[in-house]
Amino acid sequence: MVHTLTVRKLNLEEAAVFSNEIRSVPGIVGYLPSELVALPSMVVLEVGRAAAGVLAYTDAPDFVELKLLLVRSQFRGHGYSRLLFDDFSRRFAGSTKLMYAVTKNPIVKHLACAEGYEQSSFWALPTSCKLHQVAFMVSWYRFREYLRKRFRFPDGGAFQYWVKRPNT
Repeated sequence: MVHTLTVRKLNLEEAAVFSNEIRSVPGIVGYLPSELVALPSMVVLEVGRAAAGVLAYTDAPDFVELKLLLVRSQFRGHGYSRLLFDDFSRRFAGSTKLMYAVTKNPIVKHLACAEGYEQSSFWALPTSCKLHQVAFMVSWYRFREYLRKRFRFPDGGAFQYWVKRPNT
C-alpha cells in the first residue's frame, strides 16, 4: 500500500480514533483525544487517505522522549512500526540529548534494542526526565486507565525504560 509520513497534528476525528484504539492496548496508559490533538511533535503515517499510525515525541532541552508509537490494529503486520521508529531515529541521529522510551510493547522494545537503546530504570534517568514522567502521570484519566488496564490485562508486565545515551 502507498504510505506517507507527515509531520502534522491530528484532527479531532483522528484523535478520537487513536484514543479509542489506545484503550485496547495494554502497554499505553492513555491519551484523551484533546491531548492527542494538542501534542506538538507528531509524525502521522498515512496509508491511502487514512491515518494508520502515529509517533509522538517530546523534544526537551536535554532529552527526547518517544511518547507514543501506535499503529491501528487493521494496519498492523506491514512493518509500519519499524517505519515510524526509523523515522524517529533519523530525526535525532547524532543528537547530543539522551533519548528514551517507556513501554510495555514488545515491538517497541525490540526496535529500541536494535537501535542501540539499553534497558534502564526510572531511578537511573536524569532528574529532568523523572519530573517529566511524573508530570505526565498526574492525571485522573491516566490513573483510572492504569487501574482499568491492570485488571483487564493482568499479565501486562511492568513498564520498562529504554535509554540511548547521547553521542558525545
